[in-house]
Amino acid sequence: SSGAGGRLWFNTSLTVRANYVLGSAELAFNNSKSTIALQTFLTKSFKDASKIFVIPNILLIESTKYTFIMKLTNFLQQSSIVSATVSVVSSTRVVPQVRIISTVSVAYRYQPLNFFVSAFLPSCRSNATNTKFVYVWSLYSNITHLADTISTSKDPRYFNLAPYSLDSNALYKLQVTASVYTKTNTALITSSDTISFQIARSQPTVYAIISGGGSRTLSRSSSFSLDASSSYDVDYPENSNSLQFLWTCITQSPLYGSPCNGFNISSSPVLQIPAFAISTGIYLMSVSVQNEFGDVTTASCKITITA
Repeated sequence: SSGAGGRLWFNTSLTVRANYVLGSAELAFNNSKSTIALQTFLTKSFKDASKIFVIPNILLIESTKYTFIMKLTNFLQQSSIVSATVSVVSSTRVVPQVRIISTVSVAYRYQPLNFFVSAFLPSCRSNATNTKFVYVWSLYSNITHLADTISTSKDPRYFNLAPYSLDSNALYKLQVTASVYTKTNTALITSSDTISFQIARSQPTVYAIISGGGSRTLSRSSSFSLDASSSYDVDYPENSNSLQFLWTCITQSPLYGSPCNGFNISSSPVLQIPAFAISTGIYLMSVSVQNEFGDVTTASCKITITA
């Protein structure tokens, strides 16, 4: 926790709310002797929020859901509250602890994606024959299950996707379910974890490229061309055929900013300039490249036309 301003907390408190779980129903359990005993322990023992606080399991009741509420107050009398919920399951059915491990919250379409699941049974009690888990991964876009998007990893603990597998500017949810057999081998104990991540739009989204460099010196008596067909969409390079082009020209010399006489605006990836079409001078010829999402970038080439 942070916000103490380098001093001790003015006040710390930890309270608990308890619900007894009976099937799909939950019954308030706050006034039970066990909950009162737990709250008494918390009040007397919780003093330092910077250290790990251990609650003896003797104070916890099976089939009970506990919500722990921590309140911290600094020397300026500013307070903050955070809560965490813990379910204590029956000792006859301890569920696996499952967590998806990833540093990815925002990625780009051209990047590979790698996720790993950590699953284990609590060491204090175990009702499984072994710790060999069965993993099932599920990927969702909004509420749509992407059943055809399958991990490239042969290790079931990993969910890996190659670049360009998902769409950009989209939010995804990844879920993994870990299952292990009970001692009787008649039932699976399962638990799951879910994370969300975003495939963001690249910046810039389009690269406008004029082949051959940023400047040329050419004779007026020679035709020439400027080729921008190598331009591409960063997120969707496979859709290069959908790019739109627009060529423009500005005179730099002898009269800066004047029209390029003899230049015809073009929407082709390759600009063709016939011989003698343009007078001697210095020109800045530019191409704007736009993808299907309306994103535009520009590249320019300085053209010097000699006699």
